Amino acid sequence: MYIIRPSYRYFIIQSFFDACLFIIICSINAVFFKKYLIYYFYFTVFILLIYFFICIFYKSLKFRNTVYKIKDSSIKIKYGVLFQHETYIPYTSIRYVETKCGIIQKITATKTIILYTVSGSTSIKNIISPATDMIENIIKDKKRKIRDNLSDR
Repeated sequence: MYIIRPSYRYFIIQSFFDACLFIIICSINAVFFKKYLIYYFYFTVFILLIYFFICIFYKSLKFRNTVYKIKDSSIKIKYGVLFQHETYIPYTSIRYVETKCGIIQKITATKTIILYTVSGSTSIKNIISPATDMIENIIKDKKRKIRDNLSDR
């Protein structure tokens, strides 16, 4: 059994990009509302405090509470901050495995594995690139063994 967690680097870089975007939006608004600048300053500080609370506490809890367990017969995905969700995906229901990599994921050297199953798709997000290759190989090997066992019957 393998226990894998998302990359914390992705969380840090994403938070940095979010903060830069927020600062740009606040600067643009300050240019347009110059005569209300003192009120705008208090409002901006209030919004920044709320943003950092959400960013630091909620997002960090979200990343810390996400766990992917690769077992012999299935994959267990556990996630959630306020409410814990568990998803079990048996290898027999996986139809196709795909990896994707976005712009921020390229910077942080992480990937997302998408598992297409009988009932839809499930994502294993923000895993370090060598681990995604290992997971993909494990899933393909398990599927090959199941297919060989079924064909031997």
